[in-house]
Amino acid sequence: MHPLIARFLDVQRAATTLAGLPADELDRALIAAAAKDPQAKAAVLAANGKPQPGSASQEAVILLATDAATELVLVDEHLALPAKRATEALLREGASPTEARALIATAVLEEAFGYAEDPAVFDRSFLAESFGSLEVLATVTEDTVDGWLDAFSKKGAPAERPLRLGVAQALLEAAFADGPQPITPEHADDALDTLAETLASNELERAAKALVDFITFLGEQKVIGSERGRRLSALVTQAAAAGLGEGDDEEADDEDDDETE
Repeated sequence: MHPLIARFLDVQRAATTLAGLPADELDRALIAAAAKDPQAKAAVLAANGKPQPGSASQEAVILLATDAATELVLVDEHLALPAKRATEALLREGASPTEARALIATAVLEEAFGYAEDPAVFDRSFLAESFGSLEVLATVTEDTVDGWLDAFSKKGAPAERPLRLGVAQALLEAAFADGPQPITPEHADDALDTLAETLASNELERAAKALVDFITFLGEQKVIGSERGRRLSALVTQAAAAGLGEGDDEEADDEDDDETE
């Protein structure tokens, strides 16, 4: 998690900072972000002195802190160049400056909250890896995706190809619904949910293995970095070990019981 985001998870501290004078670079960055978004600034200041900040104040803090952290990332000695390359690639492929900046900020936000990692650690390597993936993802087209699906399905035995194709489609449909972007745990979860709903229970273990294989395949295409691939594969493997779809079956049973009553 970027140190600025970590500092201002405390809404009261953020409100006090915005109401006073900056003490250091992190304070100045938050104040600069707030100056660009008066509505978010007002929502944070509304929490000043309150024992329990409301959800609007908490959301505004995350918004401003992410924007401020992104500005610092763009001048970070280790991250400025990969962020610049990702931005230039996105602009070359037709993204607007606002859209490109939003994708950079989303990567910063994901590094902070997307995984069960130590929030005291700012993982610059993972963020740089994400920017590298964005650079490649900027060039992905429908033809690219079709080529991936065809190549991945054919890597399996003939009898396994329909399953491999369905698994790959489930992940890409979850991840690329709004255009190519880094694949996150939420996308993997959505794909697993889709597979649990559409496949027979005796196919789920094979589907999970195929999903891990597809994550590895996407790593070979440079759209998933090694650390992201490791984390996503671990998530899928853990979900498979816990039993895909079992929670849904229990929910359905509970609903049936409620209806019977």
